[in-house]
Amino acid sequence: MMPWRKLIPAGLLVLSGLLGGIDGASAQDAQVVPPAPDLRGAAVIQIRDASYGHTGTLADCTVTEAVKRVCEGRLRCVLDVDDRLCPPPQQIPRGLILTLSVRYRCESAGPTHFQTADKPFQLIIACGAGKL
Repeated sequence: MMPWRKLIPAGLLVLSGLLGGIDGASAQDAQVVPPAPDLRGAAVIQIRDASYGHTGTLADCTVTEAVKRVCEGRLRCVLDVDDRLCPPPQQIPRGLILTLSVRYRCESAGPTHFQTADKPFQLIIACGAGKL
């Protein structure tokens, strides 16, 4: 790579059509990946427990670990409420709605929040800047 190339913003090189002609570089070389957000000190999601099912079936499924994998330590997460969380053990009676219930905190010493969403919708959990 030529040393002067660092001085020209990648966007100008792409717009002027010069990028393909410099040292065999491609447009992929010009893509800038933003740095990961610094979450130190931020109020991030801490999952306490999660369950999926319906009390009428007496077969609620504990899905805490699955929800933790998706949400723990993030500012915001979106969960699809469907049977991939935990397949029902038996045929569910027609018209019975399955629900995802999640208890979480945004701070280790903060209050516990409770959210629910029914199948086939999504559940959005947010803390800090990502809070809705």
